[in-house]
Parts: sequence; C-alpha cells; structure tokens
Amino acid sequence: MTKIDIFSGFLGAGKTTLIKKLIQEAYQGEKLVLIENEFGEIGIDGGFLQDAGVEITEMNSGCICCSLVGDFGQALEQVLFQFHPDRILIEPSGVGKLSDVIGAVQRLDNHEIVLNAFVTVADATKCKIYMKNFGEFFNNQIEHAAAIVLSRTSGMNEKKLLDTVALLREHNANAPIITTPWEELDGKTILETMENKDTLKEELAHLAAEQAAHDESHHHHHHDEDGDEHECCHHHHDDDECGCGCHDHDHEHDHEHDHDHGHTHEHVHRGLSDVTAVIEQSGLEPEVKETAKKIFRTLAEAEAKMHGTTVDEVHFHEVGAIDAIVDVCGAAILLHQLKPDRIVCSKINVGTGYVQCAHGLFPVPAPAVAEILRGEPYFMGPGRGELCTPTGAAIVKTMADEFGRMPVMEVESVGYGAGVREMDTLNALRVFIGHDTKKA
Repeated sequence: MTKIDIFSGFLGAGKTTLIKKLIQEAYQGEKLVLIENEFGEIGIDGGFLQDAGVEITEMNSGCICCSLVGDFGQALEQVLFQFHPDRILIEPSGVGKLSDVIGAVQRLDNHEIVLNAFVTVADATKCKIYMKNFGEFFNNQIEHAAAIVLSRTSGMNEKKLLDTVALLREHNANAPIITTPWEELDGKTILETMENKDTLKEELAHLAAEQAAHDESHHHHHHDEDGDEHECCHHHHDDDECGCGCHDHDHEHDHEHDHDHGHTHEHVHRGLSDVTAVIEQSGLEPEVKETAKKIFRTLAEAEAKMHGTTVDEVHFHEVGAIDAIVDVCGAAILLHQLKPDRIVCSKINVGTGYVQCAHGLFPVPAPAVAEILRGEPYFMGPGRGELCTPTGAAIVKTMADEFGRMPVMEVESVGYGAGVREMDTLNALRVFIGHDTKKA
C-alpha cells in the first residue's frame, strides 16, 4: 500500500522547505515520489532529490481541476506502475484548493493507495492579509487541512502569534496547529502531527458531506468532454504564469479525455475587467489600486498583441490571475509605502535557454516579456532558465521612471528579495534606497 501525503500552501509559505526537512529527517529508508502541480520548474533542488533517491514527476498541463482529475490520475498510475513507491508526496499549486486535491485522490478509487496526510503550510506573518484578500483559496486550504504547520514563527511577537492561531481556529477548530519554529522540531515529530488519524477522519467525513450536498443540488448536470473544443488552460507555467505571456485563448485538445467529475464546475478565467474588479473590491488604498490596474493593463496590452486580439478579449486563467494579483498588488503596496521620487532600474537579466508554454518551446525572453520590455535595455545571462516573467516585466515597466546605471547617491538602505530556485548565481532582487547627491 502506497501512502499519499498532500502538502498545501499559499504562495511561498514554505511547503517546499517542509518537504525537504521531512525527506531528510522523517522519510529515511522509504522509496519516495514527488508529484508537483506548480506549472513550471521543480521547486526543490534536483540534486538534493537525486541524492535522496526521490523520483520526480510533474503535473504541468491543464487548469487545477482538469489536471487533477485527468492528467493527475494518469500521472499517479504511471508512478505506481513504474516506481512502486512507499509514499507519494503531492505538492499542488500554491493557490490550488486543498479540497479539490483531496477529492481527486479519493475519486481515483485505487486500492493500491491510501490518503495518509493532508497538511497546509501557512506563513504566520501573512495569514490575516491573505484571508482578507484571497479568502476563497487561502481559507479552503485552512478549512480542509488535517494539520496546519505555521512557518516564520521564529521571533514573532507572542500576541500576534496567538491572534493568528485564533484567526485560523475560526476556519478550522480541530486540526492540530504547529507553532514551534521548525529548527526546534524533528521532522518525525511534524510527521506524527500530520498523520493524526482523528482529524483525518473528521475532515474526510466533512468533505463527503459537502460532496453529497453538492451532488444533490447539481444532480441534473455533469461535466462531459469528448474531444469538443473547450476553453481550458493548458500552459506550462513558471510561478503559475504562462511562459509565452498568454493566459488563455481558444484552442482544441488534440487528445480525447472523458471524465465525470462527480460535481459541477466551471473553468474560471478572469478578463482584465474581472481582475480590475477584484482589485477595486479589495481594501487597498486608492493609489495602490491605480498602480496595480496600470500594471495589469501593461500586461494585457502585451498579451493582446501577441495573440492578435484586443485587451478586452485577453483572459487570465484563475490560478495565474490570483498569483499575479498577489505579486502586482504586493509590489504596488511597497511602492506607495516607500514613496520614492524616482525609480531607476538596471538592465534586466532575462535569463537564457527556453521556456515551455502551450505552443511549445520558446527561446528566452518569452514573447510577452520581449514586447513589454521593447525599447528598454535587457540582456541574456548569466543564469539558466527564465529569469523575467511577463508579470515581472510589467511591474518593472510600469514603475520605473528610467532604465540605466545606478545613479550616484547616498545610500540609506539596501533590501533583498530572494527567490526559491537554486541557481549558480544569486537568485535575488536587490533594491537601493538613497538620496541624489546632486540635489544635496
């Protein structure tokens, strides 16, 4: 019998770090397979996994619901047949719904697997803001978790930590919550908490009741695909974003796949007006909203040009759209907190090699990146892979007053934003804040 452990987590919460810790400290001697649904490059260092004897397979086609029921089932069958693992680790997309992943495993009805654990990793410092702005996805991961592991609790104010736990308890009253900093815990202790059988049974019963109620209210309809033309995002993504810059456009499947999900669902794709509405309805400051909308307009204009359509016809797949909204709004919030008089951006390293998207392999930079950065200085390398996504390019293009060398200035502070991908060069964005010496 193969155990299935699901690791859910919202946008950089630390689920990859947790998996690495468990591989090192709790899964020794087991034959493991990691299945990812991150629409892009593997988040855990490949060399580390190879040394640990972990096989990797990627679910990297389709929107979250379709890939879970269709491609996910095929991937799981292939893994079981080829590797016969003791345990399969599933790391869904950062903004994937945990209930969808659990349901997909259950619907496979495979007697060779057992749903062993489903844990949500949450950044303790960001729970409140994610609940406020992205409740549909974040709350789903909290509500359906059999265990919750909080990250970044080291050095956190005790009252703020207790407030965070209380907030989580409003959405999940029974799941054990780990608040101790990970470096103080052994991986085996964390695994024991994840495998709590009482909360697993409670959550599975809760999901079964939800499904029964949903089926009762939607018994008249099922989702049937029989090779018909069907709007469903089939991109390979880096950080949940299509490498070619496109997020959705009409296309036909060149394969057939029938599946009855057992529940009604629609493939949610957000147009520019939908994204704008999400931003407008948020609790962000007016000037932050305007900046965020400008960035999305820049992105939509580039994608419209790439696909020979209008800005109003450009659609963002739900997963990519939510992820991009977080990135864009976060950048806009920071900009208006700092309130700089001028922003100068250095030449942009777009990376080297190729990026995979729905139309096949494209050389870096992706078409949308090249369009957004047209007229601005950028170069290729060092650093293999795509180092500038369309969303990143749109943020820089919209915010920067000019591109060029760092001006002569009296530096007050320096900040770093580190990425998770292991690279030969430093994978980080560096920002200098200071005063122009000429004005002084």
